Amino acid sequence: MSHCLVAAGATSSNDPMSRNQSLKDYEDLIREIHEKHDDMSKSYQSIAVYLTQNPNDVAIRSVNSIAETCGIHASSFVRFAQSLGYTGFKELQEVFQRRLSTAAPGFEARIKALDSELGAGKAEGNVSFLRELVLRDIVSLQELLADISNESMGKAVALMDKADTIFLIGQLRSEPVVELMRYVLTMLGKRTALLDASGGLPTHMVKVMTPRDLLIAVSFRLMIFLLFSRSVTQKFGKSVALLVTRLCGRGRI
Repeated sequence: MSHCLVAAGATSSNDPMSRNQSLKDYEDLIREIHEKHDDMSKSYQSIAVYLTQNPNDVAIRSVNSIAETCGIHASSFVRFAQSLGYTGFKELQEVFQRRLSTAAPGFEARIKALDSELGAGKAEGNVSFLRELVLRDIVSLQELLADISNESMGKAVALMDKADTIFLIGQLRSEPVVELMRYVLTMLGKRTALLDASGGLPTHMVKVMTPRDLLIAVSFRLMIFLLFSRSVTQKFGKSVALLVTRLCGRGRI
C-alpha cells in the first residue's frame, strides 16, 4: 500500500478535448465519475460504483464478464464510457490497465527486495503469513516517506494547527487510523470530533462545520473520500485526506 496526501476541490475544463485528456489519468477519471454520479441513471450509478470499487478487476476482466457480475448489459458499459468522452469501454479500460501495470511491479519488487534483505525463508507455516503482512506494511511506510513532500506535510500541519475543531472520518479498514489520530490530536490539545457512521450522522455533522474547522478523511477508496470532502471544500475549501491505497501512484495536497 502506498499513501497519498490529497485535497479535494479539483476543477475540470469545459473543453471536450482537454477534458478527455485529463481523464487519461486514473485519479482524474474517478473524480469525474464522482462529480457526475448524482446525475446518472441507476444503471450508470451501479457501473460507477463497480468501476471505482474494483479497479483491478476492471483492468483484467472482459466487459462481458464485468457486465455479468453487475447484472447490467455490456452495451451499457460502452455507453457509460462514451458519456465520459471515450470511444468505448476498451479505451476506458486502458486507464485501469495502465494504473495496474505501472504501479504494481514497483511495489512488489520492493517487497521482494526487503524480504531478501531480512532473510527469506526464515518464517514458515502461519508465521510466514504474518511475515508477508509485516513486509507489506514496512514497504508501505517507506513509500509514505518517499511520496509525501515537505511542502504538502507543512500545509497539512498548518491547517490542523489553525483549526478550531478537527473532524475525523474513516470507515471499515480506515476506522482504526482515525481512532489513533483522535487519540494523538486530543493528547496534543486539539479539539476533535469523530464522524461515527452509527446513526447515519456523518453527513449531517459535516454540515455544522464552520470555516474555522477542518475535515480529515482517511480512506482506502478515493470515491469514499470525495463523498465526504466535496461538500466541505465547496463551502470552505479546506479538507485533508490520507488516501491509503496500494496503487495510488502519487501524493499531493
